[in-house]
Amino acid sequence: MSVKRNNKGQFVKGSKPLGGRPRGSKGIAAYIKDNTNNLKELIDMALDLLRNERTVTKDKITLLNMLLDRSIGRPIQHQQLENVTPVPIQFVEIDK
Repeated sequence: MSVKRNNKGQFVKGSKPLGGRPRGSKGIAAYIKDNTNNLKELIDMALDLLRNERTVTKDKITLLNMLLDRSIGRPIQHQQLENVTPVPIQFVEIDK
């Protein structure tokens, strides 16, 4: 299936872009899961590195952050806005 593009690389009107990776295709993530007992071996290896006295502290912190980010997620970031005056929404009618 070929996709038609113009001289700027944009899709030509009426041509259908490719849909990305086909459903059900196995990628590298599936390969790793299949070959590491559903990632258990990788987690065990990471824990061994964390417990090893010879592992550099900086590397332990990096590994721990990576494990936490991927297991429980990153913390939600809140932003405090100060000195903000609410402005009412104005609806504008446009003639066609």
